[in-house]
Amino acid sequence: MSENAEQQLPPGISPEELVEAVQEMVMMAEEEALKLEQERLRLLESLGNDIDGKLSDRMGRRKMKEAQWLEAQRLYLGSLSNRALAPTEKDPFKTIDNYIDNRKPEVNIIRVKCDAAASQTIAYQFAAGDKNWDINPPSVPEASYEEVQQASQVAGREVRPEEIGSHKANLMSAEIQYHLNCSRYPQEARVAMKDRVVLGTGIMKKPLNSSKLKKTYAKAQLEDGKVLRVPVFSAERVPEVRRVNPWYFFPDDSVTDIRKCEDSIEVHLKSRTEMKELLQRPDFMQDQLQKVLQDEPKEYSNSPFNDPAFLTEGGNTSKNRYTLIEYHGPLTKKMLDACGCDSPNDYERFAEVWAVNGTVIKVELSNLEGCEEVPYCVSVWEPDPASIFGFGIPMLARDGQRVVNETYKMMLDNAGISAGPQVIVDTTLITPADGGLECTPFKVWYSTEYGADLSKAITFFTPPNAYEGLSSLFGLAKQLADEESSIPLLLSGLGLPTGAGDSATGMALMNQNATSPLFYKSEEWDDDITEPLITAMYDWEMQFNPKEEIKGSYEIDVRTSTSYLRNTQDMQKLQALRQEIAQGSPVGEWVNMDELTQVTLMGMRLPYSNILKSPEQVEQERANAQPPPPDPNLMKAETDRMRLELDKERLQLEREIAQVKAAQEERLADIQAEVQFNTNQTRMAEARAQVIKAQYDYESAMAAVASKDEQARMQILAKADSEEMQRQTQLFLAGMEAASKERQAMNKAGGTNVRPIPE
Repeated sequence: MSENAEQQLPPGISPEELVEAVQEMVMMAEEEALKLEQERLRLLESLGNDIDGKLSDRMGRRKMKEAQWLEAQRLYLGSLSNRALAPTEKDPFKTIDNYIDNRKPEVNIIRVKCDAAASQTIAYQFAAGDKNWDINPPSVPEASYEEVQQASQVAGREVRPEEIGSHKANLMSAEIQYHLNCSRYPQEARVAMKDRVVLGTGIMKKPLNSSKLKKTYAKAQLEDGKVLRVPVFSAERVPEVRRVNPWYFFPDDSVTDIRKCEDSIEVHLKSRTEMKELLQRPDFMQDQLQKVLQDEPKEYSNSPFNDPAFLTEGGNTSKNRYTLIEYHGPLTKKMLDACGCDSPNDYERFAEVWAVNGTVIKVELSNLEGCEEVPYCVSVWEPDPASIFGFGIPMLARDGQRVVNETYKMMLDNAGISAGPQVIVDTTLITPADGGLECTPFKVWYSTEYGADLSKAITFFTPPNAYEGLSSLFGLAKQLADEESSIPLLLSGLGLPTGAGDSATGMALMNQNATSPLFYKSEEWDDDITEPLITAMYDWEMQFNPKEEIKGSYEIDVRTSTSYLRNTQDMQKLQALRQEIAQGSPVGEWVNMDELTQVTLMGMRLPYSNILKSPEQVEQERANAQPPPPDPNLMKAETDRMRLELDKERLQLEREIAQVKAAQEERLADIQAEVQFNTNQTRMAEARAQVIKAQYDYESAMAAVASKDEQARMQILAKADSEEMQRQTQLFLAGMEAASKERQAMNKAGGTNVRPIPE
């Protein structure tokens, strides 16, 4: 010890005494830390034993429900199962071997009903895609003045407060959809819906921090300068939504509503390799895990995990596997402090505990703040008044299935015995030579009584065929199974009542009546699963997502099957109305087209609400819009109209030209006729002059030949008569030719009247 330190020692205490005092304080601190550690381990061990004990107790008390599940799965598998259920007084669901050699044919009506119900409910939930929900902005905008001004400045226009809410709601919706897709939510939901139909209970787990291991590669430089890439695992906080197997789920069995459960236990069967992977998770206690891995897996005497496997192969699916228990329930402050979870309050808090073989390997508070309930959603097909778990379609229709099978067996047995004759052999009269009583060709029989009437030794008779009566019973059993399960064969397309499809209206009503129960079941799924699950996803995003731009108060809209059907019918009516208006119906005078357009766009449920404009924006854009360019169709119609007008004017002008031309031709014909008339008059005058001259010449010739003898005179007269005849003939022909030409000129002029040529 230094000289200055010695001077600072309290009076009367030596350095040796001080060292001893410090060592004693260190030892006391170590002893206190050891006691605290031992107390912590004791509390953890006590917690692990309590959880392990709860699991064992609940396994023992759930045997009746598990027996129902076994029977439901056997009914669903039908002849594919190699196990049968034979009820006894002590155990009404005791299983016995059903050897394949003795197995009789069966008709499985359960599987068809289950598959039809599952497919229909899945279609109602995901008919419009894998997203059956939406996030809407609040009815009253919550955007501040600064947010509105900032958004308006960025957009370059005035932005309304509801537009900001819609934008942020779309971002939140996209973020939730991304995380749901990472968790394979649609696929997990479909499996849970199948559980609900067959086992009567579908279970989905709300989002929890899965601390998913993310593998990255970091650089590592060796001594020789080489660079290697070394895998590094880090825990990535992401929400996980998945389906829970009802066989591995053990909630508080003192209530019938999952929302009232005090705690819940979920079991995970893990191999040793899978347990070693948990060593890389920082949220698990490494020392406790190492302790668990040193021991062999614990086997539970009441374990039901192998029961479903015995329906087919009968293998041990839980052999050499650790039963990892996931517990959700309240823990005291003392227990939370011992587990390293700082609780600021003195009351109990909901926590998540993982234990194996009675050893706690993980403890943390509930992920979602303010959610003091088990993180599970449960939906049943038919409620059980004494359990959280319900009844499925196989249990509802099992009596009908049994009657169908028994009736079918009777039909086959009766068909077998009535297919051929029965034989009665009197062995006191005959005996077979080969010792067998079978009737075979060329068989030899010995008579045992000499002289007996051997015709009575063998008698044949045929049992009556009861196929018609058994067939009616078979159909009645199927019909009763339809009524008991509310799943008619019409849903699967395998049955159609006689005369039901005679009209489209009758067929539509029949389909509506058949699907009504499934609409109700689909709405129950929305109430029990979809809405609380999406609400929990919203809570997780608000609490753990680092993106501030997505956060706000929103309203969750679950797109139920009935609302989807109603919206589809409304859209069909709107489309029919628009088509009627487009065809020029007077109905268009009574319809507000702006309102019709808004309702149609709203009914489409577009994925992004910002696509639609507000009525104010539409009015403003209409006021500021430039005159629209001329419609090419209208321009073409106007051009065609002008062309028709020009064609009319051209035809009118051509008609007038034709009239003028006709008048000119008529005038020309008149002139030609006048000229021809004058010409004919001149020719007639010339002909008369020639006649007078010929007459004078004739008289002169007659006077000259008067003195000749009478014979010569007669010859001269005959010659003169002949010449006169020729001259008259020529004149007549010339007149006829002139008249013909005049008639031709008149015909060419269009029937113009021409004065006749005087004879």
